[in-house]
Amino acid sequence: MLDRLPFKNVQEYIEILHNSAKVVILFLDQKANILYVNRYIENLTGYKRDDIIEKNWIKIFIPSLYNGKIENLFQDIIKNKNMHWGNENEILCKDGTTKILSWNNSLLLDENGNFEAVLSIGHDITALKATKLELENKITTLEQEKKKQKFLINALNNIIIETTGYEIIEANDKLLDFFGVSSLEEFQEEIRCVCYRFVEHPDYFHLGLVESGALWMEEINNLPKEKQVVIMADKYNELHAFAVKLTKISESNRFIISFEDITAMIEKSKEFEYKAYHDTLTKIYNRAKFNETLNITNQEGQNALLMLDIDKFKNINDTYGHDVGDKVLQKLSETIKYLIRPSDVFARWGGEEFALLLKDTNEKDAFEKAESLRQSIENINILGLPKFTVSFGGTMIKPLEPQSLFLRRTDEALYKSKMNGRNQTTFL
Repeated sequence: MLDRLPFKNVQEYIEILHNSAKVVILFLDQKANILYVNRYIENLTGYKRDDIIEKNWIKIFIPSLYNGKIENLFQDIIKNKNMHWGNENEILCKDGTTKILSWNNSLLLDENGNFEAVLSIGHDITALKATKLELENKITTLEQEKKKQKFLINALNNIIIETTGYEIIEANDKLLDFFGVSSLEEFQEEIRCVCYRFVEHPDYFHLGLVESGALWMEEINNLPKEKQVVIMADKYNELHAFAVKLTKISESNRFIISFEDITAMIEKSKEFEYKAYHDTLTKIYNRAKFNETLNITNQEGQNALLMLDIDKFKNINDTYGHDVGDKVLQKLSETIKYLIRPSDVFARWGGEEFALLLKDTNEKDAFEKAESLRQSIENINILGLPKFTVSFGGTMIKPLEPQSLFLRRTDEALYKSKMNGRNQTTFL
């Protein structure tokens, strides 16, 4: 078979390689007829080598859909004398399956520049292509999954970041929008770590609570859940409260951190707390809050308890109406609240009766304070409001004394002030 080739150098080369080569070694004439092909073609395609010699390579091995295109390309290469080129294409096997080959082609000319043959070396890359396609599909799937996850993460109202604790690796769009930056790179350049934006606040976590050399994530993670809250200012410099939830990525030094904006929840909670502990009409503490304070106060220090009652308040309501009566209650509350110390606790005990806790006060000072307040109330003179007075009863709270005892003494003192003519202070 080798004697059909017109050039001895190639014959010698093929003689050595054709029995051992794991590539297709192919020689074609000007019409793409097979001059020579090595035995590897048999393993690859199932065709016997002797059955295809001198037959047209394109008609046997190229799918009919591409026959014309490949034939035209082959003739153009010969005509233009393209000496070397490469290509990939499918070839048909005897059983109807296909293989993908990568070809290195050379145009062989004689010493006068006339055509002798086309030499093609073909590598079977079918498995490689399949693996590559599988990898590409996996990459596409992963990219789609990543896009899906990114979409879902961005759909959340939470700020989500992946961080080492010192810098952010990934973040969702909520972070960029909150701080008013266009990209994570801009955030890294301007801020670097989200922890640097924690506002120092006595009720919430901040960097001032982190020990030197410690990671803020580990410090906040050791706190009770209700304490895992930080305050940050947004791009409009408005403060927001965030509940922080951390998840450590296994076998790495990275964390996924979620910042859930709970500002509205905290404000609502404070609103509920305010309503629970404040009198609706006068805006001062109510009896529930005052009792709670008394439970703590009677265990420490020197404290005085005052009770005051508006004299003949029923007559005010009956004569001027309940609207005026409400204004009297409000004015009394405003006056006393203005005249007492921030440490003192003032509350509406019920109806027209009020309670005042004077902390760190002796009996003499407490009595004088009650008298001063009584006189200030007596001197209130506002157009549209009747003149009114109050009676005070007071006592000193003994350390660890049961609440029922000092409340009873205060009631008795107030009762004596009423019985002795009102508009006065009695201490027991």
